[in-house]
Amino acid sequence: MLLDAEGAAWRNATAWAQAGKTERTGAYVAPCWTVVVPFFNEERDLASTLESLAAQTVRFRLVLVDNGSLDASARVATDTCERLGLDHILLHQGLPGKINALHLGLEYVYTRFVATCDADTYYPADYLAQAQALLEKPGCVVAGAYFVAPKDGEAERRRESTAIRLAARFLPRQCHAGGAGQAFRTEALKAAGGFDARRWNFVLEDHEVIHRVMRHGTMAYADGFWCVPSDRERDRESIRWTLTERLVYSIAAPFAGTGSSTISSRSDCARGGSRLSACASGPISNWRGSWVNRLILCADDFAFSTEDSLVIAELLRSGKLNATSCMTLRPNWMEDSVMLRSVPQTAQIGLHLTLTEEAPIHPNGFTQDGVMPESIH
Repeated sequence: MLLDAEGAAWRNATAWAQAGKTERTGAYVAPCWTVVVPFFNEERDLASTLESLAAQTVRFRLVLVDNGSLDASARVATDTCERLGLDHILLHQGLPGKINALHLGLEYVYTRFVATCDADTYYPADYLAQAQALLEKPGCVVAGAYFVAPKDGEAERRRESTAIRLAARFLPRQCHAGGAGQAFRTEALKAAGGFDARRWNFVLEDHEVIHRVMRHGTMAYADGFWCVPSDRERDRESIRWTLTERLVYSIAAPFAGTGSSTISSRSDCARGGSRLSACASGPISNWRGSWVNRLILCADDFAFSTEDSLVIAELLRSGKLNATSCMTLRPNWMEDSVMLRSVPQTAQIGLHLTLTEEAPIHPNGFTQDGVMPESIH
């Protein structure tokens, strides 16, 4: 669900972009770039990243995806975009994981090119222009930027540039750039299936998607195409697949995420006074047993009271919850249900089945004094 007002100009440009047109439409020309920035608890670095993107020499549409941040990241994103005058939308993805945030963000991409950027990375002013120069080469469907450390000088930058281009020459089908420095032809990315955890949930998403996209063309690098990730500690030094990962992927990928049937289970795993339930559900792909699990944080008893409904609706809007079950027989249900119109489209809205302590719709042999008992044996 879009959380900002798109405006007539953007809706008009979107329609033209979907139709494959790039001519001037009134006073607004649809940009050929979309930048997708997923984030989780990035209030420290997010503003600096957006400032570097605002300095780009080519126009772009910015898609921000809050992946359930618990800090002030969403407010920082909105305030910074408004201060810089960035053409943006803000989405909320309740499913945890960067790949789920990218999956949602890609649904709002209609431009010729798309770049995935990290929320804690500096991008030089010609970053998108450099990527476009690569993507406009015949057969190129993805561009990879090399990483430069924050305190590196020109000599270190040139060394990194040389290293990544040599690696790409000797290993042309290998991905040598991380997700913070990847840009795509949108048509190729979507044709390859985009970002989807159901396809492969065992290795880095930025390398797996490149493996699929490169079936549609080549990946290119350039001396002028680079970015600067933040200097905070990383949990992995290498940004390339290991040989073992590549072999496992090549063997198992054709069977993972295909021919799937969905099994969903919901249980009140952690029920307390706040009526919150943490429940796991997810699809099982096929007989080979490739599971893709996700955490569903569900608030029971929407419409139990208007006060409960107000709190639950706000938690859904902020991405702190991603599901709720509704008590549709409560006298305030019709009035409270209006609150659900403003929650993200990714939120799961279910029916609360009450089998105890309430009056049944139809008389039955279990009622005591007109209501169901506390327990049924």
